Amino acid sequence: MKESDIRFVKLLILANGVVPLALLIWDQSHNKLGANPQNFLILTTGMMTLIFLTLTLAVTPLRKVTGLNWLIQFRRMLGLYAFFYGCLHFLCFFSLDRAFSIASTLAEMLKRKYL
Repeated sequence: MKESDIRFVKLLILANGVVPLALLIWDQSHNKLGANPQNFLILTTGMMTLIFLTLTLAVTPLRKVTGLNWLIQFRRMLGLYAFFYGCLHFLCFFSLDRAFSIASTLAEMLKRKYL
């Protein structure tokens, strides 16, 4: 794959990684997050974390199966988006749901093993 094509795909990944955050900000500023906006933010950022984590983890098997070695160049960018949305997800949970209470957050995490 040519260098210009790789730059274009990286720009495409960059734009598609920022769009969900821009839509969340837009919806929040126009009060379009629904009846429970805190829950919507927590679920949406969690879903984006899972999507980017899945895409990141799929790069290596896809590269090995298809032989498209240029796919490896996008793994770091996808992984950084997974980390970003994961941190945003935790921040939304910690601030909106647990009101910055460390004790409450730890108690919730111990109570629900999937957290």
